[in-house]
Amino acid sequence: MKQLVLAFVFASIPAGSALAEKSFTGDTGATWDCANDAEVSISSSKATFTITGACESITVSGDALTLTIDNVKEIVVNGHKNKATIGTLGEVTINGNNNTVIYKKPATGKKPGVQNNGTKNSVAKSKTK
Repeated sequence: MKQLVLAFVFASIPAGSALAEKSFTGDTGATWDCANDAEVSISSSKATFTITGACESITVSGDALTLTIDNVKEIVVNGHKNKATIGTLGEVTINGNNNTVIYKKPATGKKPGVQNNGTKNSVAKSKTK
């Protein structure tokens, strides 16, 4: 009976739906390719992460993180004193203080969407090409 219930649950999930996102909790750093899973969650502090490929969403919770990201549609930064360097950025939400987001180009050709819910945060286009 348990097998039948599990089969029904998995059959009910739409094709292409992710069951979970890639999660880094307490890691001191890592490299991840969004081709493997396009949704990433990072919960750590004083760590360095490199995220390659095209990501749908990244959620960051922690302090003093250094992030290098190729391409992300939406990123949420929770915490303080985090620095994200992003190749292509769609939208960013910052919940915290003293965070820096630097992007090379916006995803849509316009400025990326920015929601700043803290103080002393900055989102700026990179001056280097």
